[in-house]
Amino acid sequence: MKNNIFASALASMFLLMLLSGCATVNRSAIKPGYDFSKVQTVGIGNFSGDSSASVSGEFVRQLLRSGYNVKMSATDRDVDLILEGNVDQYVPKKQYLFYNNGNNANTVVVTPPIAEISGTNTYSLGKASGLNDKAEVIVSNASIGITARLVDAKTHDIVWANSYSYESFELKGAIESTVNYLVNSFSGRKKEK
Repeated sequence: MKNNIFASALASMFLLMLLSGCATVNRSAIKPGYDFSKVQTVGIGNFSGDSSASVSGEFVRQLLRSGYNVKMSATDRDVDLILEGNVDQYVPKKQYLFYNNGNNANTVVVTPPIAEISGTNTYSLGKASGLNDKAEVIVSNASIGITARLVDAKTHDIVWANSYSYESFELKGAIESTVNYLVNSFSGRKKEK
């Protein structure tokens, strides 16, 4: 009975997570009057924080898909803008094995030891294979938060800044969705002009 209530509660949280969108609000800021239609080449500058190489690599992919020329050198004078930023939040998904030893219905062993999961949703993957009905696997979502800015290579003015975080079933999807949102928040202005 307790397991059914627990499973129902987890299923409800999972559904609520899907309906809520799993993302934060727009924090974009753009320099008034900056003409994004003239931007052809973006240089990749420094990114700091956990998984920064994966994040800058995803920016390269998304910028190329948006029609920009991309250079890896931020000091290159052939670039119009330099993209730089940092990874503010990096939480890979985690899995937990809840094991009831069967001697006492109130005794639960958690492997690995239980840890705080702040700001992420969890859901059940069901019974653990080979452990009868005594164990259940619980998974917490991955999440990433990125702050980025575009700097004019000639004037050194910051012309765009934004931050965004996203929660997903796995880290690669969270990075892809976050970077996609950030690139679209300024590349759409290129197409408007």
